[in-house]
Amino acid sequence: MRVLISKIIGDNQYRGFGDFERVPYNNDYIHLLGSYKRNDFVCKQMANRLRQDYPEYYYRIIDLFKRNKLSLYKDYYKLGTTTENYLLHRYRKLLDNDLKNKKESSAKSLNFDFKRNLIKELGGFKLNKGQFIDFEIFSSKIDAIVKKDFMLFSKDYLYPRDCKANSYFQSLFENNIEIYSKVLMSDKDYRIIESKYNWSSFIEKQKVKDENEIVILEESETSFSTLIIPECDQDRFSLVYVDSLDMLILDILKRKKTIGELMEELKNYFDTKELKNNFKEFEELIFGRIRLGLYAKSIKYIKL
Repeated sequence: MRVLISKIIGDNQYRGFGDFERVPYNNDYIHLLGSYKRNDFVCKQMANRLRQDYPEYYYRIIDLFKRNKLSLYKDYYKLGTTTENYLLHRYRKLLDNDLKNKKESSAKSLNFDFKRNLIKELGGFKLNKGQFIDFEIFSSKIDAIVKKDFMLFSKDYLYPRDCKANSYFQSLFENNIEIYSKVLMSDKDYRIIESKYNWSSFIEKQKVKDENEIVILEESETSFSTLIIPECDQDRFSLVYVDSLDMLILDILKRKKTIGELMEELKNYFDTKELKNNFKEFEELIFGRIRLGLYAKSIKYIKL
């Protein structure tokens, strides 16, 4: 008898079973076992992979949801027509076009209030005076960015950006020899918010916490950096916490760089002896940060 997986896997030890970004070059079996079904990030990757590999089925599902007036967790389809044929035709047409920063020529006044929307979604949470002041500043910065910079972005620009981003993982990581010659660049659409407290991580944990779980709000003696990225769903943006290494990578990639060039520049910020003894770990660290940037859409792959 032959089996697909020879090693014995214990309950809730299904590592790699939800790694959609490694399909098909490094993972040919995906199964959302155990906690994967409740993982928001993994479920989004599953939807993206379905759209990439089987767009007909994907848009048939969207059509069914729309016709039956069922809400979507992320609604990218607030369009005049949402039939399967129209959405599939639009998808293929947008993918064929060059990705240009097309903006809407006009936009209606946006009635947007981040704090109000967040409290509506999560309910209230207790803050001390310092936390409250920092959150008010954080919220006002988001409101200003969304209203000033994000409201004019066209869905016909943001949607294909998302669709194309899903294929970057295979293009970059399927060949270990060629990867160092692949070209990356920071995206120009994100903005950066500095705050004393780590609000983006706190908010994400609040969304998935258990009923009696207490989420700790991290405080920094300096500041936390949060990327705010324009989105074409009903939320209009996403928030991603980034650390000093992520910020360094984004800064280096303001100009097009091969992954090999990026690695060489980053070596200057690490101990030479440590790099010599642990280069594989260094490589995996940077590859992991590149993957995070691709997920967040703060980094893009430049196909030459």
